[in-house]
Amino acid sequence: MFKKKKPGLVMGALLNWTSMGLNVVLTFASTPIVIHKLGMEAFGMWALIQSFTGYYGLVNLGLGSALQQFISRDLARNEHDGLQRTVGTAIGFFTITGAVVLLAASAFSQVAADFFEVSKNADAFSHVILLCALSVIIEFYGALYSTLINGKERFDLSNGLSMARQIVQTSGVLISVSIWPTIYSMALSVLLTSIAGQIATVIVVKRLHPNLVLLGKGFYWPRLREMLHFGTSTVLITISNILRLRLGNAVIAKTTGLEAVTLFSIATSIIQQMNSKVASSLSVLNPRFTQLHTQGHTAQLQKLFRTAVFFSSCLACFFGTIIMIAGKNFILLWVGPKYLVTADILHILALGYVIALSQNPSWNLMFALNRHHTMARIVVAETACTVALGIWLSSKFGAIGFAYATASMMIIVKVFIHIPYAANVAGLKIRNYAETMLYPFVAFGGIYAISRIGPIHTLLEKEGVIPLIITIIVSAGLYGIFILLTCYRQDYFPEFLVKRLEKVTRLFRKRAPAPLSP
Repeated sequence: MFKKKKPGLVMGALLNWTSMGLNVVLTFASTPIVIHKLGMEAFGMWALIQSFTGYYGLVNLGLGSALQQFISRDLARNEHDGLQRTVGTAIGFFTITGAVVLLAASAFSQVAADFFEVSKNADAFSHVILLCALSVIIEFYGALYSTLINGKERFDLSNGLSMARQIVQTSGVLISVSIWPTIYSMALSVLLTSIAGQIATVIVVKRLHPNLVLLGKGFYWPRLREMLHFGTSTVLITISNILRLRLGNAVIAKTTGLEAVTLFSIATSIIQQMNSKVASSLSVLNPRFTQLHTQGHTAQLQKLFRTAVFFSSCLACFFGTIIMIAGKNFILLWVGPKYLVTADILHILALGYVIALSQNPSWNLMFALNRHHTMARIVVAETACTVALGIWLSSKFGAIGFAYATASMMIIVKVFIHIPYAANVAGLKIRNYAETMLYPFVAFGGIYAISRIGPIHTLLEKEGVIPLIITIIVSAGLYGIFILLTCYRQDYFPEFLVKRLEKVTRLFRKRAPAPLSP
């Protein structure tokens, strides 16, 4: 079993996209139902509790990113003993940090209920925090098992497990809120799905790594120190990412109320979907970058990196184009006119994230080369400025003020600091690095500018499913045609697409009628 040849990077990315596409469908289909069943206040409470779960992972001190590096390295070197030490050390450490999370959640739950003034639902609030903490603890081990699967580049297996879990969890949530419409039922569904999912993942891991002992062997203090040293900067990055999107919920809950958290969460959930789609498409690069660096294939690594940045820019700018043009109509159809105010928040956040996500492969490269520490500290400084500016602007303009702070600081750092640093890490000139992002951004800005022209803007403002679909199809078509015409012959254009296009061109020429003889 599991003797099948591993898929390549392209197929791995497509499989990731399939999994994330399913996640988009399930999320957007289930959210309006859950909001309707729970009500705005209860859903706001659930969103607030979910924002807390991001903080629990901080106790792992960045071990998740270190696992990707160390497992890929051990497999590339065929070091079974090293892999066993990595796995055994991670399991032992996760057991300790899991206990810390459970104790912290127990102590924090009542304090949080008092702080956010949810006295009439204090018991439910506290108990659900504990249930969600248990789910997070289980996911600590899940991150290790998934890395063991992806380390062998078996993205077919990891995505199969992910899709099955998504379907089961969404079905469980919808059934539970229909029978028992409370956040209790949602938390129980998530917890049970986490347990079942990890059992299935362990079975797959044992098939792929039959000689690997998953419990009680290999804890190694020197290896833990190595991984924690690597992961220290990841903690800083994780904190920054949490504060960008999750701190807004806490600030809004305290200053405005739980119903306003629901409004802000609608916008950030769309941004998180865009974020996850780009990241999942490129997560296949992590083991490959590590392998190429370990084996000293610098030229091949640089070529793959430039192609990845171009591909990431295309994805980010495409999603940004759709959000800027069709986001308002989508929100109207998705959750109704009551929540239309979130469109402005969505547009502001999208501008910052398009620029950030375009450079996502540079993070993959920094981690592979262990050159992420400096940029992590810069991101912390960026986040500190974002939080300070966000609190001030939120007090004046509400939730949209926090969005302004997030996007503005992100744009400044990603343009003026991240680009030069990433180019240096890759061993490229700034021009060679930045040119891979040029045409996607021209397409993004150009199509959006066209959409603001009077008559065209009036057409795009029409409400309904059909106008939304037409808008997306036309925007996607224009975007794709522009990218093909401007980038097809560039050296960073993906080779597999060049081969497919040349094959189609040859077939077209063969089928074309021969010219008539004079």
